[in-house]
Amino acid sequence: MEQELYIKLLRKELVEAKGCTEPLAIAYLSSVARSFLEEDPVEAILYCSSNIIKNARCAMVPGCEGFYGVYASCALGIFGGDSKLGFDCISKITDKEKKLAQEFVNNKKIKLENLKTNCKLHLEIDLKGSKDNIFVEIKDYHLNVVKIKKNSNIIYENKKYKDNNNLDNYSGILTFNKIYEFIESIDIEKVVSILEPQYKHNLEIAKYSIDHPNFGLNIGKIILNNDKSVFGKIKAYTSSASEARMCGCNMSVVINSGSGNQGLSSSLPVIIYAMENNIDTEKMYRALLLANLLTIAQKNKIGSLSAFCGVVSSCGSSGAAITYLAGGSKEQVIKTLKNHLATVPGIICDGAKASCAAKIAASLDSAIMAHHLAMNNLCYANDEGILKDNVDETISIVSNIGRDGMSKTDEEIMKVLVK
Repeated sequence: MEQELYIKLLRKELVEAKGCTEPLAIAYLSSVARSFLEEDPVEAILYCSSNIIKNARCAMVPGCEGFYGVYASCALGIFGGDSKLGFDCISKITDKEKKLAQEFVNNKKIKLENLKTNCKLHLEIDLKGSKDNIFVEIKDYHLNVVKIKKNSNIIYENKKYKDNNNLDNYSGILTFNKIYEFIESIDIEKVVSILEPQYKHNLEIAKYSIDHPNFGLNIGKIILNNDKSVFGKIKAYTSSASEARMCGCNMSVVINSGSGNQGLSSSLPVIIYAMENNIDTEKMYRALLLANLLTIAQKNKIGSLSAFCGVVSSCGSSGAAITYLAGGSKEQVIKTLKNHLATVPGIICDGAKASCAAKIAASLDSAIMAHHLAMNNLCYANDEGILKDNVDETISIVSNIGRDGMSKTDEEIMKVLVK
C-alpha cells in the first residue's frame, strides 16, 4: 500500500514543463479565461500573490524570445494559449498571436494587482469583453483552477481540491527511514516510466546549454573552465541547465514540487555522478528516487513558494543520493543531508531569474562538501546550531524557519521587487 502511495506521489510531483512554472501558471490562467470568452478581449485585470509576481517578473517565457514577466505571460495566454495543454499552454503560439499579445501589453490593456491573500500561490483574472466578463481563480497548485465565473454565474467550482491534492495525505510516508526503505525495496520496473523522462529531458537541456552557451552569464562554461572534475561537471551541467531554463530555452524539464530548478537539481547531480562513475542504471534510478523523495519531503513542509530558496532542499537531497551512489551507508546518507542543512539553510529566494543558476552552484558546493565529510564519517554535532539527532526533526526545523520564520523576509524582498 505504501509503495503505491509513493508511486502516486512521484507521478503527481514529477511532471514535464517548459520554462519557469510561475509565468506558465499566469499564461494558463489567462488561457482558461479566454476559452470561455466568446468575443475579443478588451481588458484584463490580473491579481497575483506576492510570490507569483516575484517569480514571474524576470523569467523569460519559453519559445517567445523577447517576452518575459507577468504582463507578457498573461497576454500570451490570452492570445495564443491552449488551456488543454497545461504547462505547455503556449507551446504552439504563432507569430501573429505574439504580435497581438505585444500590442495588448503596449496598449496597457492589462492591469496588475497584488493579491492580498494568505496563500503563497494564488492567481485570479478578470478577462473582459465588450459584453461579458470571465473570472478564473487558481490556488495552491500551478494548474489548479478552483473557480470559473461568467459574469455573476459560477460555471465551475472545485471545493474538494485540497482533500484530493493535499500532501498531508502523504505525510506518514515522508520520513527518512520510510523513504530509504522504499528506494531499497521497490521493484525498479514499477517506477521506470516516471524516472526515464526526468533522466532524458533534464540531461538533454543540460547538454544543450553547455554546448550552446548563450544563456545568461554562461555559468556552466565558466565552472568547467576552472574545474573539470566530476564534481565540477555536476555543478556546471546543473547550473547551466537552470540558466537556460530561466532565459527562455524552449526545452522540457521534469520538475519537482512545482519547480523546474528543483527538478534539475534533484536529478542532474545524480545522473552526472552515475555517468562519470559507470554506475548501473538500476542503482542510479534508486538514487534518483531518494533525491526526489527527500526534496518532496522537505518542500512538503516548507510550501511551494516562500522566501526560502528551494534549491537548498533539492541540492541537499541530491548530495545525499550521491553518497548513496558512492556506496555510503544509510547513516552516511543522513550525515550528508545534516551537514548540508547545517551550512546553507538561509539562501533567500528573490525571484526566478538567471542567477538561480548561481544559487544552485553554491548549494551544490555545500552538498558536495557535506558528501565528502559524511564519507569520512564526519557530521556536525547534534544541537550545534539547528541540528538535531533525528534527521526528520532537523528537516522540520529548517522547514519551519523557511515557511514561518522567513515570512517577514518575504515581505522585505517584495518591497524591493514590487513598488
